[in-house]
Amino acid sequence: MYAKLINGALEYAPTNYKLSDGRVIVGFNKSVALMTRYGFKEVIDNEPEYDNLKEYLIITGYTEQETTITVVYAVKQMDRIEEVLTTEDKINQLRQVDTEHELAIAEIMEMLLGGMR
Repeated sequence: MYAKLINGALEYAPTNYKLSDGRVIVGFNKSVALMTRYGFKEVIDNEPEYDNLKEYLIITGYTEQETTITVVYAVKQMDRIEEVLTTEDKINQLRQVDTEHELAIAEIMEMLLGGMR
């Protein structure tokens, strides 16, 4: 694939390319010679390996060379919420939240009732 880097984003070569004088080049993205003539560069897009159950990819930017643009990736760890949880894991999380709420309510009641004595 060929693209231009414009304002930090890739603009891929269109099927038909409109010239400044209004003419349209049909099948533009099928001709490497035409794409390079009008400033488009080959995109090097090699995703790194990652564990899609625990990680995800983000594009951190692009490196532009004379004839290519390379996509730069970073592998990020998923938060616990983003992970695929089993039903049992979800139930355990809810139990933990319920327990935390019960303890907080008991503490507040103790503060309220303790202050009334």
